[in-house]
Amino acid sequence: MAELFGLTSWDVRRLHKLLRAYESGELTDRPGDSPDPRWIDTPASASINGFLTAPITGLTSGNSTPKVGTLNLYSFTSTGSADSGVDETVYYTGLYDATTSVWQTAYKDKTTNKYVLDKAPNHKRFLVRFILDTALTTTQQTQSALITAQYGVGPLGSTAITVVNLLTATANTYVFSGSSGDAGYGYWTGGTNYYILQMECS
Repeated sequence: MAELFGLTSWDVRRLHKLLRAYESGELTDRPGDSPDPRWIDTPASASINGFLTAPITGLTSGNSTPKVGTLNLYSFTSTGSADSGVDETVYYTGLYDATTSVWQTAYKDKTTNKYVLDKAPNHKRFLVRFILDTALTTTQQTQSALITAQYGVGPLGSTAITVVNLLTATANTYVFSGSSGDAGYGYWTGGTNYYILQMECS
């Protein structure tokens, strides 16, 4: 019901707190009265932090309808952080999956009064080292592989991947080949697919 009036759960809790303060006499509307500073209202938070309760799948294109998820809010304390016990609806417009394994930050949109999830940390680590599960030939576009190391910023991706061979100037002929267990480097392109950048010489 609160969302019908553009109120978030934080706004509702703030209103309840002010109402209780007014009813107890700590906050009044009589001329000349100064309210207890503990109950002076402050603007709604411009940003919130926490962990998603479930992953949000990335958009299929840049102009797709935003995805909706739930952020479990955390407050920062003198010793670190604590679960606030409050969940907030957030909207997501990123092209990569937003995971539950990293801190997420959402910012309040001034027009809609909704929280929009930050897109920056929601990509996997782009550069990986892998070993081939089975042999790869220059006539094969893809092959299964296992990640042994991941480099860069972002959450760790699944270690079971598909490596994609680069096409040469000749149709159906690809750049790289290797034996089962050979190592290479790959670049993440989405999902569990990685373009092969380099393979060890056989």
